[in-house]
Amino acid sequence: MTVALEKLITEAALAKLAGQRSFERGVAYFEDRAVLSLIQTGSAVKARVLGTEEYRVSLRAEGSGLGWSYTCPMGDEGEFCKHAVAAGLAGIARKGMDEEPGPDADRDDLARIRAYLESQSRSKSFLDEGDIDAALGEAKAGDCTAELWLQIARACAATHPQDAIGIYQAHVERLVARANNHAYDEAAELAGTIRKVMSRIDGEAAFPGVDHGAQGET
Repeated sequence: MTVALEKLITEAALAKLAGQRSFERGVAYFEDRAVLSLIQTGSAVKARVLGTEEYRVSLRAEGSGLGWSYTCPMGDEGEFCKHAVAAGLAGIARKGMDEEPGPDADRDDLARIRAYLESQSRSKSFLDEGDIDAALGEAKAGDCTAELWLQIARACAATHPQDAIGIYQAHVERLVARANNHAYDEAAELAGTIRKVMSRIDGEAAFPGVDHGAQGET
């Protein structure tokens, strides 16, 4: 007998499947608004999650357990990754939006989740339309989340490499400021991306300076 998906996707279940390290990183991805889109039906949750690249995640009921698939490298190993955790948390949040909060619900937390799921920035709209200049302009005006900065950086790396490097470097500094191993791992991944972009410019190994005033706080 197949168990209802809503009973399979819980914070406890996600933590057990992922393990502490991946679960904590997935929570950070969720809180940083890395889930770009979410489609939820009675039998599956499908999401696009932004990491060092954009990954697709599918969570579904398989008999009495939870099945999953995704396009990140860990998918080849069958692990339940941080991107799957973020997608699951977004599914839980979406369900919470569709229900009336109970008497003990944290209304501030529900408001944060609602804002997370409903927020649509102009920079994201421009990016989806392929207008990188407009997307970058809106982002510099402050209408952008930390994870959306990374998506813009990937999109503009070929045509605006210096802007991309500045975005990546600023995000590296934010990650390092968190002072935990998970953030350091993410920072190391981005450092590698910066080196690749730099090699397209002049092959130098040193990172350029960053104009932090060009980026809004998120």
